Amino acid sequence: MSFKTAIGAPMAAIAAAGIVAFSTSPASAASHGSLLQQDASGGCFVSLYLNKSTKWAYAKVGMYSYDWTCKGFVKNNHGSKSWTAKSASDVWSGGVWRGKGYKVQACVYAYYKNKYKSWACTHWH
Repeated sequence: MSFKTAIGAPMAAIAAAGIVAFSTSPASAASHGSLLQQDASGGCFVSLYLNKSTKWAYAKVGMYSYDWTCKGFVKNNHGSKSWTAKSASDVWSGGVWRGKGYKVQACVYAYYKNKYKSWACTHWH
């Protein structure tokens, strides 16, 4: 089943244009694609993944140490953004489109005992 068949041709055109950020997160880490970069701040880390066959990018955030919670997102340079849940365990964002001419970046906000402390972002890819 193609992307257009799965969500309908009009919706595929909107998603390809970067107007909306939505995705059902893939069922396994392998389907998120390959790791492009990681960055960390405070007790949190963010990983940027790209599935080259589907052209969707994802963020994975997690924590390094006790008492930290992390919330992150992935975004593209056309205005689409998809957030993760705020969590003390590893969690994935939905996806954003990274077609021709698009760049993506993943960021994380670090909270210590539920108080904001710092942030980090990967480079644009």
